[in-house]
Amino acid sequence: MIPPNAFRNFAKATAKGALTTFGSTAVALVGAIYVERTAHRTLYYFFPHWYRDVDHAFGLEQYQLDAVKGPRREPNREPHKTGNKIKGSVMFGTIEAAQIDLGNCAITS
Repeated sequence: MIPPNAFRNFAKATAKGALTTFGSTAVALVGAIYVERTAHRTLYYFFPHWYRDVDHAFGLEQYQLDAVKGPRREPNREPHKTGNKIKGSVMFGTIEAAQIDLGNCAITS
């Protein structure tokens, strides 16, 4: 037979564990809310143009988002052009990027 105190001790330990888990989860969620709010405010301060197409961001007021609204940009629907030579300087001089043939995925120089 199970002693009467065993069930009581089991119930106390289970309740204590459940409350600890719930409490730590609540604290973590509150911390995440503050981090997200601060991150949006910081990014908006330094890069407001990043929020041009955003409708809602936690931590920013609607008037802030409306202030950076511009015309919405449509996605580029043109097919990718291959064979363009890109010139760039590196440490040892100028190079030309390899031409990539996307048809058969072969790289030629």
